[in-house]
Amino acid sequence: MNSRFSIAALSKTLNSLSSIKLSVSIFTVSLCLFLPFLGRTHLFDWDEINFAECAREMLVSGNYLSVQIDFQPFWEKPPLFIWMQVVSMKLFGVSEFSARLPNAICGAVTLSLLFLIGERIRNRNIGLLWAACFGCSLLPHFYFHSGIIDPWFNLFIAISLIGLYEFFIRKGKPIILFVSAIAAGLAVLTKGPVALLVIGGVSFLFACFNLKAILNRWLYLLLWAFVALLAGLSWFIWLWFAGYQSVISQFIEYQIRLLTQGEAGHGQPWFYHPVVLFFGCFPISIPALAGMIRVIKTQFFQKERSQGSEFSLLMLIFFGFVLLLFSAVTTKIVHYSSLCYFPITFFAAEWLNSEKSKSTFTNYLTLVLGLITGLAVFALPFAGMYISNNYSHIAELGIVKDAFAMENLKAEVNWTLCGALPGFALLVGAIGFVYFLKKQNPNGGYAFLFVANLIMLLTALPLIVPKIERITQGAAIDYFISKQNKRTEIITMGYKSYAQFFYAQKQEGIGLDTVYISKCNSKADILAEKPKLNVLWEKNGFVAYE
Repeated sequence: MNSRFSIAALSKTLNSLSSIKLSVSIFTVSLCLFLPFLGRTHLFDWDEINFAECAREMLVSGNYLSVQIDFQPFWEKPPLFIWMQVVSMKLFGVSEFSARLPNAICGAVTLSLLFLIGERIRNRNIGLLWAACFGCSLLPHFYFHSGIIDPWFNLFIAISLIGLYEFFIRKGKPIILFVSAIAAGLAVLTKGPVALLVIGGVSFLFACFNLKAILNRWLYLLLWAFVALLAGLSWFIWLWFAGYQSVISQFIEYQIRLLTQGEAGHGQPWFYHPVVLFFGCFPISIPALAGMIRVIKTQFFQKERSQGSEFSLLMLIFFGFVLLLFSAVTTKIVHYSSLCYFPITFFAAEWLNSEKSKSTFTNYLTLVLGLITGLAVFALPFAGMYISNNYSHIAELGIVKDAFAMENLKAEVNWTLCGALPGFALLVGAIGFVYFLKKQNPNGGYAFLFVANLIMLLTALPLIVPKIERITQGAAIDYFISKQNKRTEIITMGYKSYAQFFYAQKQEGIGLDTVYISKCNSKADILAEKPKLNVLWEKNGFVAYE
């Protein structure tokens, strides 16, 4: 290990490259990180399979205007991300790889843009660090291997907000404002009007601190709003004239319900998102928190602000608004707070680029979190082996109260010592981190920790994630696959799923026979209510009836 290693020295060696060439290099390297193992694991219910099934049904039906599930209108999401999946499936076939490919591309685009934006707003070091913090953190990296809708939605919102900042604060050209408005519209087409709520709320609060700069160009706000609404409402206008007015009304009702009522299985306590972000953004969550505290002191407790501090204020408002908004709404899902990844990684980059990065307290807290995370991941395969070998004893103890979860643990999963490699990689990273800290080189320590975390993520994808999928849903997926090309109508009872459509490759029209499927903890009630049902198949917590 070279104790003289530093991010500053690394960036110096890259100064010979132009910004565009370096951005293209980041894009290429990112694709190499995000493409492996995309199709290794079945899609997870609900969200991954939901969007992939919408795309598959577009291909089957030839109806690319109206989003469908079970070949019925599906009003919960607009179609932009689903259209991306359709293109991917046309090129590579209907598969897990095709469903996740758009987000792998999104990851490469995101990291290359963060470098360019960070370099323009601050300097090249910040640009490189911002991209590194985002790409090497736990959940921010992992989401680019997924088939959920949020990575593109988050990117469009970030582009829109940063574009508004560039135009009004840095007096950018009108083309920047146009790009910002189009990005806002694309965010609406990706996930719905919540995009305008986020962009509008953050922009309004930021404008309160920069009234003069905004008022001097206020007419441009009207132009921005017109373009953003035109782009965002284009699909809805198309639906209206195509005779799908009921889909629009149901879509609006669903958006209101999502904000005011808990979606089944997604009602969580108010502190849910702070906890998710703290652990999910390892290894930069603690440096980011330190960076935020530093910005709060600068913005609100010092008479004079440093040059360029407006962007830090924007990121602070961005983080606070998103966190408060999604902590307040009743429905709480892990990826709802994923918008916070942009400000979190920015504050971490600023912290690591400053002299404050030598803070012993912050660095050793990061070390403790790294050791906890590494040990937890390292212990997974050993816990899996123990459960497989002592299932009867665990069942007798009654430690796990949920019958479905206990049946899940019966899944035939071949845990091996290789499964400990991801956790071992992170533990080695923690040891290396200590070494660099003792050499008074925290930048080198964080770089070493970043690489170790990347290795953990990339090895966990083939060694751990497929085994978790086998435990939680593997038996049901296998059953659905066995029903392909048999025109069987599969109906879930007592729980919600989209897997039966995607993996049985349901075709439009009524099936020749009907099969019902439930979780085991609903079996007694279902048979009592419908005594004519016969149990066909039962495995790992899932039960099929006819």
